Formats: sequence, C-alpha cells, structure tokens
Amino acid sequence: EVVAERKPKALIVRVNSPGGTMAGSHEIYEALKKLKRNGTKIVALMEDVAASGGLYISMAADKIVANPGVVTGSIGVVIPHMDLSGLLAKLGVRADHIKAGKFKDALSSSKPMDQEARELVQLVVADCLDQFIGVVAESRKLDKEAARRDFADGRILNGNQALQVGLVDEVGSYETALRVARDLA
Repeated sequence: EVVAERKPKALIVRVNSPGGTMAGSHEIYEALKKLKRNGTKIVALMEDVAASGGLYISMAADKIVANPGVVTGSIGVVIPHMDLSGLLAKLGVRADHIKAGKFKDALSSSKPMDQEARELVQLVVADCLDQFIGVVAESRKLDKEAARRDFADGRILNGNQALQVGLVDEVGSYETALRVARDLA
C-alpha cells in the first residue's frame, strides 16, 4: 500500500529467499502484480538465493536479473511427513488421537501414513506443483509441459542456467537491475 501510494515508475525487488509456503509466495506475487496493473514496472533481482517461493514471487516481474551464482529453480512442492512412531514406541510413548474426519491426522508424525492418505496428499502436492508451473510458464511465456519436462522437477539452477532455460532475462548485479529499471521507467 505504501509503495502504491508513491506511484513509482519502477521498483527493484531484491529477492534473497529459499522459499516458503505456496500461499505466502502467492500473496507476494499478487501484490507485485497489483503494482504492475497500476503502472509500476517491476524488476526482480535474484541475489544469493531465489529458490522455490523466491522464484515464484520473481515471476511477477516485468524483467528478472539474476546474479550468476544465485541458487534458484527448485520448482516443486513438498509436504513433509516424519514417521516417529518407532522412536516414540521405544520411549514408551503412545499416541492416541481423538479426531473428526477420516484424514485429519494423515500427517501425524506419531504414526505411519497409510496408502489412502498418501494418495490424497500426493493429489494436493501435484495440484500445487501444476499451479506453480503454470505461473512460471505464463510469466516467462514458456510451454508448460516443456517446462515440466526440462527443469520444473525440483532441481536447482544457478543464474547462468536459469538464463539458458528462460527463467531470467539477464545475468548481472544490482547495477544491471538498476539499468533495466531505468530503461523500463
């Protein structure tokens, strides 16, 4: 809101993040898209790390500049689950869940995940990945299935590799991003 009130011609977003939740990343992405709709040109500068959610928010930019040594990519989704039931049993701890809803404890670390729950969680993860790849493909004007096949499999890339696959526009530094922002403004 504060940035929008100032009505800047261009904004450099310095991205240095290993990611986060998809929902949080999407909120930042949408806020940047709103600035763009209001006439502000956005330049994302990927610095040390711009992976997963850091890459996701960069997709809102008009232009993306990446440090050649940035760690980026990591297009994927993970919902962690640890089965600690064996350890808990050795410690004499027994979990007793009281729940409403068949799958409410699907991600509980006090028990193994059964196949039905695993399939349900896998569907959620697959749908989130499809959304993520869709944002990348739309933003970078890439074929969605080619992106899925070629690099949207969780792998990390450096800035030079990201340029080669079309995830960024230029490799450079803050000075490069500043030049790009001036040109756009």
